[in-house]
Amino acid sequence: MWSFIISQFGPWLLGAGGILVGIVVAYFKGQGDGKKLERTKTAEQNAKAAKVRKDVDDDVVKMGNDDLDSQFNRWVRNGKR
Repeated sequence: MWSFIISQFGPWLLGAGGILVGIVVAYFKGQGDGKKLERTKTAEQNAKAAKVRKDVDDDVVKMGNDDLDSQFNRWVRNGKR
């Protein structure tokens, strides 16, 4: 009985199994590619943020005390609401 089932449906089962394996492989490859892309984007964003921070730090170092006070007053409420 099993030999009859295998002889009749074996090629179909192999084909379906091959398709299933192909789908699983494509899924995991897509997951890996997505992780790699996201890591690359994050690294680029971090590099850009580091450059901005360095530029701001350099600007602050170049400022005198009066300039720093005037810049910081923009961020302080001084009792005004």
